[in-house]
Amino acid sequence: ARGRASEAEESLKKALALDTDGRRARVFLKGIYDLSGRGGDSEKIVDWFWEFNNAQIQRAGKLEAEDYRYVAEAVKGHDTESKKVAFRHFMRAYRADPDLHEAYLGAGDLAIEVHDWMRAERSFRALLDRNPRHPLGHLGLALVNLAASNMKEAEEAARKALGVNPRLAGAHLVLAQLHLVDDRMAEARKEIDAALETNPV
Repeated sequence: ARGRASEAEESLKKALALDTDGRRARVFLKGIYDLSGRGGDSEKIVDWFWEFNNAQIQRAGKLEAEDYRYVAEAVKGHDTESKKVAFRHFMRAYRADPDLHEAYLGAGDLAIEVHDWMRAERSFRALLDRNPRHPLGHLGLALVNLAASNMKEAEEAARKALGVNPRLAGAHLVLAQLHLVDDRMAEARKEIDAALETNPV
């Protein structure tokens, strides 16, 4: 979140050394590999999660709620079929555990990625039904409204997100884009600087 990827990677590798089956650490480590363009390392984690997914389903017929989410996070960017599996797994995760907020976020973010605005909005609203103050839920709605050119609603949602977490870089960037649309350059720069203060990279 602060852009300090090398420190994050070091901590995650320590976590995996302590727990070689650590799914949560592996998912975050894959995110770092993706950000830094290390496709081979990322692919190894994808393969690990496919093997884990298949072994668990063969053994028990299903996964635990958290594991549905971890598999979905790992494979969602692989190809079209993997995205479909990921979306179904996110839904299985929050149906198995309605308080697993990360699963709603994962489903919403994936729906945005494939431009399925209705599913994205439905996922974020389902999260906000569980927790009306979840900043990433409001940010998700802001992004959906921004994509649909619903500028007023996008601004309201972004400001709700910042009302909970004033350092949420994504919400500052939504406001920056809205200011740019209206040629308010100074206001846009202020929001961009606020985002960079949280995450300099």
